[in-house]
Amino acid sequence: MNKKLIAGIISVTALVSFAGVALAASMTGDSMHSGTAMPSSMMMMHPPAPMILMVSNDGMGRIRGVVASVNTTSITVAGWGGVWTITPDTNITMLPAGSSLSDIKVGDYVGAIGKVSEDAPSITATIIRDWTAAKHAMMHSDSMMGSTTGSMAH
Repeated sequence: MNKKLIAGIISVTALVSFAGVALAASMTGDSMHSGTAMPSSMMMMHPPAPMILMVSNDGMGRIRGVVASVNTTSITVAGWGGVWTITPDTNITMLPAGSSLSDIKVGDYVGAIGKVSEDAPSITATIIRDWTAAKHAMMHSDSMMGSTTGSMAH
């Protein structure tokens, strides 16, 4: 009898947990960013690759997510923990090589490494990588060489 009760409690807990995750994933904003609308094109439910947020004890962080907006001095990225502002450091390394902040588009999947702010969800990035641009460049390069590895055929 106790085993059935424990199994039932575990099942209900798992169901409630999955429902909570589904509800959180379906939300388009949070109280910290009220008034910030996320475009539907952001693919929050099915991002092109895993969203990542790592912060070390020394305040250095790494984030990957989908670009919500771009301006001349920063980008905002929807990732774990909400929407983050990514501001390039003066010695920024942009990847793919030769790219710039203005090459990044809303909906691109990007990554950034840099110093995390203590006050707001923001990072002063020393590296920004546009994974979407890198993927497109590789697909274009493959098609120029007659390869099918970058084609839509799987």
